[in-house]
Amino acid sequence: MEPCSSTRMSKVPCTTHIIKAKIGKVVIGVKEPESFVNCKGVETLCAAGIDVVHLKILQEECLATNIHLLT
Repeated sequence: MEPCSSTRMSKVPCTTHIIKAKIGKVVIGVKEPESFVNCKGVETLCAAGIDVVHLKILQEECLATNIHLLT
């Protein structure tokens, strides 16, 4: 899933950790659904110069694995 750019539970969003770790490339299978959280993870990472690859072929698997977050 798309790394979080805002948080509900933790104090620091995933995107902040990725940027601080100087990770150069992130691969996601699905963007966060808008109904779940107002996520700007891809935009935040791209703005920080991080290459984000969205492999849509992984979308169904990602959604199935994270269904508990989406219901």
